[in-house]
This record gives sequence, structure tokens and C-alpha cells, in this order.
Amino acid sequence: MVTYNYNKGKEYIEAVFKDKINQGEIVNYINSLMKENHLPENLKGIIDAREASFGFHPADLYNIIEVNVKMFSRFNTLKVAVIITNPVDTALAMIFTRLIQLERYRFKVFTTPEAAERWITKGHSNEIPRKYPNNTFVKNIMPN
Repeated sequence: MVTYNYNKGKEYIEAVFKDKINQGEIVNYINSLMKENHLPENLKGIIDAREASFGFHPADLYNIIEVNVKMFSRFNTLKVAVIITNPVDTALAMIFTRLIQLERYRFKVFTTPEAAERWITKGHSNEIPRKYPNNTFVKNIMPN
């Protein structure tokens, strides 16, 4: 199950992943964010997945990356912190981190909410450049 809300005071998305999360639920979550008109161009978010387990294969990460790339039609930059305590899911998230090397996207894995919040609230526009070349890395790793 995936739930989320935009915390206006903190200026970031607070998402909670619970139980077994499949690839479709993550894709639906991302698509829902793209439909939200009130979200800022430079979107930040914390995903709390401490009570979740990822029910998909590492090869499915390419589909999740593809949907993430489409978010740039709506958002200028994305900065996402995910909180995970399960070692297997942490490994999967670290693989995702290595695959999605985009200039406008920052994704980092944490084990505590405090560390995730410190990182997510620390700057944004200074950390991610405002002008970007094409995302050639993703184009090269995406299967045809």
C-alpha cells in the first residue's frame, strides 16, 4: 500500500510504503504525483518504507526508471530520500541509485527518518544544476 501527502510547511512529499509493494504500485504513485498541479517544480520527497517489502525483481527497476524519467515533463528537479531498514530492500534501492544517474534527480537511501529529513531539507537548487543536457545515460541503459 502506498499513501502520500504534500507537507506544505516542510515543502516536501511524505510517502509511506507498507506491506508488499510491487512495481505497479510504485508506477501508480509516480503517475499520481505527475497529475498533482499544486506541487512545486523542484519536488522533494521522503518515502518511509520501513514497514514495506519490495515484491519485484531488480530487472523491474528499468521500468521504474523509465517512469521516473517521464516525471521531468512535469518537474524541473527531483530529490528523493527513502528510509529502508530491510537489508534486501536496501540492496535493491542501492541498485536503483546506481542505475538512475541523472543530473536533475537525486535519490538517497537512509535508515532513519532524522537523517532523511536532514538531507531532504538541506538545499535544493544549489545542489542540482538548473540547465541540463539530455539524459543520455538513461537512454543508453534502457532496453529497446
